[in-house]
Amino acid sequence: MKPLKQYRFGFDPWGLLLFLLTLPPCLAFIFFAADRKNLPAILFATVFAVCHLVFAVVNFV
Repeated sequence: MKPLKQYRFGFDPWGLLLFLLTLPPCLAFIFFAADRKNLPAILFATVFAVCHLVFAVVNFV
C-alpha cells in the first residue's frame, strides 16, 4: 500500500475543504437568528457551530 503524501507544516487541503464546508450551514443559522434578533437562537446556533466543527475535525481530519 502506498503511504499518504506528507504535506509541509501539516497542511492538508482536504482538511481545509472540510472545514470550509462545515461553515455555511452554521453561518446560515447564525445570520438568520441575528436578522430576527433572536438572542437564544444565536446562542444555540453558535453552540451548534462549535459542535459541528469539532465533530468534523475529530471524525474526518
